[in-house]
Amino acid sequence: MPWVANITFSLTGDLQKLINNQHGQLFAKGSFAGAELDVDANITPFSSGDDSTANISLNWKDTNQIASLLDLDLQHVAPFIYHYRTQCIK
Repeated sequence: MPWVANITFSLTGDLQKLINNQHGQLFAKGSFAGAELDVDANITPFSSGDDSTANISLNWKDTNQIASLLDLDLQHVAPFIYHYRTQCIK
């Protein structure tokens, strides 16, 4: 069976503020290749000198799609749930 991409993505938050180089929140939610991605970010302008932070959650529901695409056995490489907390330091 050929691999078929099923991708959904949404981006919400203070988009107008961020476009205008101001502080704002950014939320992203998506699903692709058997995984779900959630991002909750607090973005500051680069020129402010303050840190931007983001909580990123990647939840692998099913590794079969990506394994099929790459022709690899990923069951032991991609645990069921990944959770990362990242901080972008300027």
